[in-house]
Parts: sequence; structure tokens; C-alpha cells
Amino acid sequence: MRRWHYKEVDTEIFGTECERSALQTLEDLLLEQENVLKSDVPSNIRKKSQKFPPLSICPAVDLFVKSISRDFEKISTSISSDNLTKTQRTSLKKLTNLSDVIFKPADKGGNIVIWPRKMYLAEAYRQLNDETCYKKLTYNPLSSFSRELVKILDTALQNDIISRQLYDALTISEPTIPTLYLLPKIHKHTSRPPGRPIISGQGSLVDNVCKFLDFHLKPMVEILPSYVRDTADLLLKLQDICLEDEVLLVTCDIESLYTSIRHTDGLYAVEYFLRANNVAKDLATLLIQLLQFVLTRNFFTFNGSFFLQLQGTAMGAACAPSYANLFLGLWERDLFLSDRHAIMDRAIFWARYIDDVFLIWQGSEEELHNFFRMLNNNDRNIKLSYVHHTMKVNFLDVSIMKSINGHIQTDVYRGYLNNGEVLNLVAAV
Repeated sequence: MRRWHYKEVDTEIFGTECERSALQTLEDLLLEQENVLKSDVPSNIRKKSQKFPPLSICPAVDLFVKSISRDFEKISTSISSDNLTKTQRTSLKKLTNLSDVIFKPADKGGNIVIWPRKMYLAEAYRQLNDETCYKKLTYNPLSSFSRELVKILDTALQNDIISRQLYDALTISEPTIPTLYLLPKIHKHTSRPPGRPIISGQGSLVDNVCKFLDFHLKPMVEILPSYVRDTADLLLKLQDICLEDEVLLVTCDIESLYTSIRHTDGLYAVEYFLRANNVAKDLATLLIQLLQFVLTRNFFTFNGSFFLQLQGTAMGAACAPSYANLFLGLWERDLFLSDRHAIMDRAIFWARYIDDVFLIWQGSEEELHNFFRMLNNNDRNIKLSYVHHTMKVNFLDVSIMKSINGHIQTDVYRGYLNNGEVLNLVAAV
């Protein structure tokens, strides 16, 4: 596109300098969008446009903004009333000054949990002391890991696998140090809940790398036969199902999925789907290199110490759900296509939202128990727990029921702890 200056345009068509300046701004924006379309930088890591047309090029808009601004300046910012009583306000202030408790949102249900600090630390170290998953470090590995990542990206840039723009987007000049925290699983145990480990890595060394990986992995997840995007997608899949009399409704949970995936198993699954989806060889090789780096260089701090995750993926990383989904997607493929497992035909419906599965079982309870014994007897470190019922089960935020005429009915499901309350675990100790 030829670059031109607004003063070159016909003054008879665009008479005022203001109009010509507006046209120039539009041309700049169109050129920027054209470059974006040609770029290999995914939208989730692309820098936002810094171009914004000056308000002065349109007097009417400029006048409107100034008028609104004056109205905002007249709005009083003083608080006329408090939405808390004096007692509540005093209690809240006392709670925030406590040093022996930690406030965390519940893993599920929307509650706020007052977690005794000793209990919180004990649960964290119970998990971190598992030497199959974590290793304590005596140093900050950021500098050495940064050099490794730069080496991978330099090679990709030299081989024209990525552009300079993508290279710059994947490198973070001043990365933050990821930190680990726990969310209490009060739906598992109300007085001594296990904690779900979350690694907060926004702005970290691999933050944009994880987003780049997810950009390429997520489309492959969305075409998995078992994939459930959300509740609306589940309801759509269920609407045309007609049930036989002798069926069981079953939900199952894949235990500790994110931390249980061995790196070799997860990388093999991703490689399989990259080949199956005909991803270009050079790009596929780079994606595997970056994914291996993310998995094996996943370090974080907790309570002043550095740790390295040895197994699984970090819950909190942008690519973690897609990675886990592809790992399970290959496992499911092997299960349902294997001639050795004819019992799989009893599962007439199978839908999965990451680590939660809903299935309809056309068989006896004993056959169902044998089925899950078979599923748990695997070489991929997958362990499932399950519940079943003849008439009703709860899955995600939906109650799924079998009606008299054989159709499926659904209703909103709210767990007994999903009430938005503050739960005091101090009182439960």
C-alpha cells in the first residue's frame, strides 16, 4: 500500500485540513490492520494498537467528550451510606489484621474461606514434599532458564520458522517470578480441605509462550469427540438423547490430572495430534520444543523458597487445559478403538469437560464396576473415581435426570456449599 500524506488529497473533496487529517488517520489504521493480518503473532499475545485518532479531528466528538467530562467532574465521590453495619465493619477490620489466618476463595462454590495459616502451610508442604512431583531448589533459576529459551527462539528465527515480530512477542524483557498458592477444596472436606495448587505466572518467562502454545493446541482440543466447551454445549449434546430403561447415569472425576501427567506421556499425545492434524513439520517441532521447555522448566516460589515441578503441568498456565485435554483425548481414542475392550460399547454416551466425565452406561452395576477397574488399570498414571444412579446425577452445574418417557431432563445444580458464605476453618480445627 502506497504511503501518502493527507495534504496530497484533493482539497475540493476534502476541503478542510481537519477532514484530510481524519482520512490520514483512517489510512494509518487500515495499514496497521493489513500488517496484523500478515503477521504470525497470535491475537492472544499481540500488542494492542497504540494508534488513536485525536479528538480534535472531529469537533462534534470533541465537544461531546468535553461535555461528558464536565458532568463527571460534578459527581460527588463522597460515600453517603455504608453497606455494612458498624459491627460488620469492625469485624472485617479485625479479620484483615489477623496474621495467623489466610483468606482464599473456595475452589468451587463461590465461598470465602478463612484458612488457618498453619493448616495452609501444612497442606502446601504435604504436596511440595512429594518428590515425584516437586524438587526444592537452592537458587533462582530464572537467568539460566532465560538463556535456554532465547536459544530455542534464536534457532527458530534463524530458520525462518518464526518472524521477528513473533520472536519479540514471545520474549519478556523483565519477567516476574511465578508463585504458588492453594485454593481450598471444601467440597472434598469442610474442616481439613485439600488444596488445589495454582501457579500464578502472569508476566513470567513463559507466559506468552504458554499463550502461543494454547493458540495452536486449542483448535485440536475442540474437535475431540468427547469435548465439552461449557454447560450450554453439554445441554446441546444431551437434547436429542433418548434413554433405554436399563441405563445408569454416571459421573467420574480424573484425580489430580494436572500434576499426574508424566512429561513423556503428555508430549507423546501432543505429537500425535500435531501429526494427525497435518501441522507443518518445522512448526510442530518448535511447538514440542517450547512445550517441553514449559513443562521441564516450570519453577516457582512458595514461602520464600524456589521449587521445580517434575511431573505434570502448572494449573494456571494458559496451555495447561489444552495439554491435559489432548493427553486424555489420546487415552480415550486408544480405549474406544481397542478391540480388547468390547465392554466400552456399554458406554453409549461419553462427554468430558477437562477432568470431569459424564457417561450413560447401558449395562449392569457389576459391569460398570468392572469397567472402571479396567480404566484404572492403565500405564498412564490415570486414576478415576465415580458415582452412578439410575435416575439422577450432578455434572458441572447441571442436574441430569432420566424422565419417565426416556428423555433427559436438566436443571440448575447448586452444591450445598455454593452459597457465597464466609467459611471459618479456624472454628473447625
